[in-house]
Amino acid sequence: MDRKEFNAILRQTRVLRPPVRRLKTFADTQIGYHLVSEVADGPRLCRLRQGRVLAVRPKILTAETLQERYEGFGEEARKFADMLLSRSREDSLRVLEYKFKNEFGGARLIHEELQTVVERIVADLDERSASYEAVLACPDPSWQFSLLKFTLDETRKSFPENIKELARHDVFDAAGRDERKKSYEIEALFEKAARDPEAVGELGKKLKEFGLFELYQDRFFALFRNRE
Repeated sequence: MDRKEFNAILRQTRVLRPPVRRLKTFADTQIGYHLVSEVADGPRLCRLRQGRVLAVRPKILTAETLQERYEGFGEEARKFADMLLSRSREDSLRVLEYKFKNEFGGARLIHEELQTVVERIVADLDERSASYEAVLACPDPSWQFSLLKFTLDETRKSFPENIKELARHDVFDAAGRDERKKSYEIEALFEKAARDPEAVGELGKKLKEFGLFELYQDRFFALFRNRE
């Protein structure tokens, strides 16, 4: 694919009804799509393709996850996606692991004008309050690339909120999260030992296991003094 063909696909791809909701942060997201393309064989003829894109819940990006991201988008999907990324210079796919699978549901010819078909589909989705469904107009031969562009655009829009939610859950601070976990466990054992003398030994072992005995030794020995 050359740059001219690439730009032509971008120009002819139009999102006519975007999803109402963004990609989920802590669960997989399924986006139903309705792709409508004009067919050159007749003045009132278009093709409707339907299916869904599965966006796997985003994770922190590692070197191993840079391999296959785009399943079911065609042989040139990675090249097209790389061209999109170099054009937009977005960091979303370089920071988080987003993985996509296209589950194609089928296609059919409709003997109506494209605008008529689009309006009918949009009205139906709006009536059903379909939060995770989209309608696109796209070039017929390159529909997979249009779908991929739409998917990456949804990723870009979802990225800021995904990052915020992951940060709120300390996903980026693995070391800090581990220290807090140890602290919570130690505090729980101190409370237990204050009620149950037999738990003091368990607390002492855990403090040594975590390498925290010196830090907590005054509180630890105070448990014995309080019982005198």
